[in-house]
Amino acid sequence: MRKYFKNRKGFTLVELMMVIAVIGILAAVLVPKMGFMKDSAKETGLEANVRMVEATVNSMIVKYNSSTIWHASNNGYLNTDLKAKLNGNLTNPFSNKKDAVIGNGSTTGQPAVVIFNGAYSAWTGTYSGVAGATVCALSEDNGKIKAEIFYIDKDGKAASNQFVKTVE
Repeated sequence: MRKYFKNRKGFTLVELMMVIAVIGILAAVLVPKMGFMKDSAKETGLEANVRMVEATVNSMIVKYNSSTIWHASNNGYLNTDLKAKLNGNLTNPFSNKKDAVIGNGSTTGQPAVVIFNGAYSAWTGTYSGVAGATVCALSEDNGKIKAEIFYIDKDGKAASNQFVKTVE
């Protein structure tokens, strides 16, 4: 009998089933946590994009006044110069697109940055076409340029006020 066990190679069926059961339990515990970590990382990416746009606006805003905030296409205006500066430099974590566009809530294609003529308060509702985008809402307030920077979450909703960065 001793000779039989010494010459035996491999695992028994019971041993293999135990290993498979342990692997299954580990997978059942770890897979849902990985999905949460992935979403959490994407949201952190959105917050980093907001800070990057805020820094860019801070560096550029001193060159403009309330009459040079917005123009549909001409260079020399804050919105068009901001678009040129940000285009290709940030990534939408949900679509992996790097484009900056001048638009609004009806913009589609999930760009990285949307530069909007108006205030943050105009962004109500759901905007699935810009999910994951960082929005820079440019407006004029008592002769000063006001830039409100926020992101649209994965569900297409504008971030709550706690995430809005205002640059004046």
